[in-house]
Amino acid sequence: MKITPTIRAELEQYLKQEGLSMMEFGHIAGMNRGIVSSIVSGNKSMSVNQIDRITEAMGLPEGYFYDLFIENYIIDTPPNMRRIEPFLYRCAELDSWMRSVEWWEPLWITYSIRLNYLIWQKCY
Repeated sequence: MKITPTIRAELEQYLKQEGLSMMEFGHIAGMNRGIVSSIVSGNKSMSVNQIDRITEAMGLPEGYFYDLFIENYIIDTPPNMRRIEPFLYRCAELDSWMRSVEWWEPLWITYSIRLNYLIWQKCY
């Protein structure tokens, strides 16, 4: 059985490795210390904007945590368009990254079907 790392675990390891406090990292990432603390402790889910800020603050390439974002926040959770829609827009902005990822087409099909179903429910 494969154990999937989490973005939280990666962030926590980075803070320890770099000897940064949550306040210091929050300043680097342009985030409130309380938000960083809530993310690391698991009390708050992350937005794609926060993931982008964390990624940049860690000096990683854009989209670095997107595979983990899908595994941590999209797969095996109830569909949440407030979380998925900004993520899909961000993926479209990083078009070259998106084309190289094998999960894109099935994810798009799945959520297109779900979105069409929700629209159909509201209309009928």
